[in-house]
Amino acid sequence: MTRQWDRRKILAGIAFAGLGLVAAVLSTRLDVGTVTRLGPGGFPLLLGSLLAVLGLAHIVGAARAGRREPFEAREGKASKAVFLIPLSAMVFAAAIERFGLIPAIVASVFVGGLANPTVRVLELMILCAGLAAFGAGLFVYGLGLPFTLFEFR
Repeated sequence: MTRQWDRRKILAGIAFAGLGLVAAVLSTRLDVGTVTRLGPGGFPLLLGSLLAVLGLAHIVGAARAGRREPFEAREGKASKAVFLIPLSAMVFAAAIERFGLIPAIVASVFVGGLANPTVRVLELMILCAGLAAFGAGLFVYGLGLPFTLFEFR
């Protein structure tokens, strides 16, 4: 089996890694701060480094043995994920104030989960419940953000 290199993925990986590296290097001109109290250069350094690592991982993943990507859209047909993923963000934005954090997370995850062509409703419901519990625990109880969990207006 011969390896085929996807040139588009390699170029995208180079672009990501290069942009991340430039951002990380430029952010060192600012005060980085400490781990517990980041300065103005700390967050750009973290994001730039993460983008550079992801770009390198994308380059490594560009070697493939002639197989299709799992959720790759067929040529000439628009994937339903193109519509459902942004729709899930809009559903979250519309539902957060009217219904509260937990119903907004459940609705958003459910709509976004429908983008998967091999979705199973039971698994999607379990994912919705788990992410809603995690989101409530993290944002309301862990970070103390002022979200209402349930509110029906």
